[in-house]
Amino acid sequence: MGKFTEERTAEIKEKIRAILVRMPRASKYRLAKILNVNKDVALRLRKEVRKENLELIDKQVLKEEVAKMEDAYQEIELECWKIISREGKPERQKTLDSGELEITPAVFSASDKDVIRALKTLVEARKKLFEVKFDSGLFVRKFGELTLIEMFRKVSEEDNEKRRRNKGLDSR
Repeated sequence: MGKFTEERTAEIKEKIRAILVRMPRASKYRLAKILNVNKDVALRLRKEVRKENLELIDKQVLKEEVAKMEDAYQEIELECWKIISREGKPERQKTLDSGELEITPAVFSASDKDVIRALKTLVEARKKLFEVKFDSGLFVRKFGELTLIEMFRKVSEEDNEKRRRNKGLDSR
């Protein structure tokens, strides 16, 4: 049989995927017989299908790990902003109707050192998150330009929205 068109190759690959779901250990001879193709073609396409499946799994694992890293960053960011925007409040005592004394503990304002440490932590965490995204292939360097890979554009847009929302915390 001659060389297949791209459409025919894609069709055979889909059939191989379906067969491998039902028979994960299907040999090249079995695939060739079912698909009515040469055994070498069946073997080559089976290898391509398995390679594509592994790449897909790697990308999914990578996305999950980057998402976990972003979640951790958001938690750190939230705590840092609490430190930065903390205002001092004195301890309050209040007598309840039952005669019990309720004490609200004092909240102290953050010192300048705490604010600076929180700001440094924000910057370092953001820098580390960017490095992780860059190392994982979310960004591609092209002659000094950074171009987002299409499938991760949504993550970047969500991040920009979060930054816009956090700007409201700066004014406090």
